Amino acid sequence: QFIRSIIIRRYRLRITIHDNGKGIEAAKVEEIKQGILPDNKSKNHLGMKNAIDRLKMYYGEDAEFIIESQEGKGTTIVIRIPKTQGRE
Repeated sequence: QFIRSIIIRRYRLRITIHDNGKGIEAAKVEEIKQGILPDNKSKNHLGMKNAIDRLKMYYGEDAEFIIESQEGKGTTIVIRIPKTQGRE
């Protein structure tokens, strides 16, 4: 089951996605937080890597990506981006 929300503030969008799946082990969450994601040779979390890379490419340092997860309880991802268009 997925829970999604989009909150629009004055200058930023906050997109929250939560699932109640198996979660991600703590060590892997820390790697993701540090930007240590697999390259294209691995399929694990490749979609997440692509999404983060695209957000950073488009919005630069204005893009925030927060991930929290507990094994057996699910994962929550929060994306915060400027309400205006990114780099032109």
